[in-house]
Amino acid sequence: MLWVLDGEALWKRKAGAAGKACADCHNDASATMKGVAARYPAFDKVLGRPVNLEQRVNLCARGIKKPPR
Repeated sequence: MLWVLDGEALWKRKAGAAGKACADCHNDASATMKGVAARYPAFDKVLGRPVNLEQRVNLCARGIKKPPR
C-alpha cells in the first residue's frame, strides 16, 4: 500500500510556476475522483479527439500548474 501513500503525497504536492497541487482544485481525491477511471477514455471537445486518464491528468497539470518545459 506504499503506492497509495505516494499518490496521496503527490496529490497534495505543489508544483510548477503556479505553485498548485491537484488537491487545490479537486479537494479530497476519495470524494472527487471516485469512479473517474471508469469514465475514460473520454472525448475532449477542445482537442477534438478521445483522451485517456493519463492524458487528462497531464493536460490538467500543464494548464493549471504551469510546469517548466
